[in-house]
Amino acid sequence: MRDLGDSGTERVQAVCIDQFCEDHIITYIDLMKIDIQGHEYSALEGAERLIRSGRVGIIFLELNWAKNANGSCAAAESIRFLEQAGYRFSRPGQRLNWGRAGDWLESVSDVVAKRVRP
Repeated sequence: MRDLGDSGTERVQAVCIDQFCEDHIITYIDLMKIDIQGHEYSALEGAERLIRSGRVGIIFLELNWAKNANGSCAAAESIRFLEQAGYRFSRPGQRLNWGRAGDWLESVSDVVAKRVRP
């Protein structure tokens, strides 16, 4: 557990998604929604084994394009990570048009990612 030291906050135990799924014998996730205010890349890292092995079908992800104190951008890191793992992207909506990552993603705050290769 990490104590952030803020008054009025509640301490909770955190566990990475890979470990949680292993502990509970979850072998596949159909849909994963991640919306944690700029920390989405950290969550993806915590699910790396599942994602890279193709055991997460679709990911609905909030994109926070702001750069953090060290100059990195969680949204860019998230997209790069997912693309390397074989995911393609679409704007959310009734009709999903899957495509590669590109500059078009910088204009969206939410994206749907789908694994397209085995």
